Amino acid sequence: MKDRRISTLVRWTAALCIAAGSALAGAAEPVVQPAGYPGANRVSLIVPFAPGGTTDLVARIVAQSLSARWHTAVIVENKAGAGGNIAAEYVSRARPDGLTLLIGATSFASAPALTRQLKYDIAKDFAPVSMIATTPLVLMVSRQSGIKTLPELVAALKKKPDGLNYGSSGIGTSIHLSTLMFLNRMDAKAVHVAYKGSGPALSALASGEIDILFDNYATALPFVTSGQVTGLALTGLDRGKLKAPLPTLSEAGFAQFESLTWIGMLAPAGTPKPLVDWLNAEVQAVLQDAETASRFEAMGFSTRPTSPASMQAFIASELAKARLLVKTNAIPIE
Repeated sequence: MKDRRISTLVRWTAALCIAAGSALAGAAEPVVQPAGYPGANRVSLIVPFAPGGTTDLVARIVAQSLSARWHTAVIVENKAGAGGNIAAEYVSRARPDGLTLLIGATSFASAPALTRQLKYDIAKDFAPVSMIATTPLVLMVSRQSGIKTLPELVAALKKKPDGLNYGSSGIGTSIHLSTLMFLNRMDAKAVHVAYKGSGPALSALASGEIDILFDNYATALPFVTSGQVTGLALTGLDRGKLKAPLPTLSEAGFAQFESLTWIGMLAPAGTPKPLVDWLNAEVQAVLQDAETASRFEAMGFSTRPTSPASMQAFIASELAKARLLVKTNAIPIE
């Protein structure tokens, strides 16, 4: 099993290197705006969640910037439901003309591992445009647990299987999968307590109802800085521009441990490559704007522009990780 996992990691790394090389090779080629696009047409950014969440807020910042650049209406449409699958299916069936674009998020890449019969194929029905932003999760423990450091947590988990419990925002969510990644790396076990969202899980951690919780940086950090819970580590490979006084799990001995909440843009499959490339250049221009980057950082996100090929490789690696976690931990598939 270990050899197969290493082989899988090597393939992911190779794919990412190839994608990065392709991006560099094409960097010198001029990107020209396709004739007539978007013209007087309205461009819709489809968000798979309700208004007010971080994905929605990021999409609205991007929409506002693109609208100003293109001198045309770029609007956000919220199509929430089924863990993001309703929005993804809608875009997968849209005309490949660049006027309907998906603002995909973390659940997009894990959906095929958790759902038996999706009505779309993430590898065949979409043309990745660019990653937009990422944020790490924060590993936290309750103050009532008496644990103050990562080595203490590791020791407690190894001492007694199922001696501690952990919360999540639901079975198969990024918080759940991130915790399983962490536990699997140590061959440790803990009791899972699922809540209806990360908000109730954070409250449970603060009250001592649960011992361990991973949660997104923006929502977790106030609990850490206020002293309600104890923060131990971040799940990014590096700290990036974030100012949290916490090490990454990778720095703390969990080599190459990475679990990110991500947001990106995808077009329907069949969208002409010149249009995809131009959209990619436009998104990158927006993300290079200092004010935009500052607004993202205020929400705990770092801008992460990529080539379409790099985004495709990233999504493939995220799906592979999710499938391995689902199989290894016998997570029920709906």
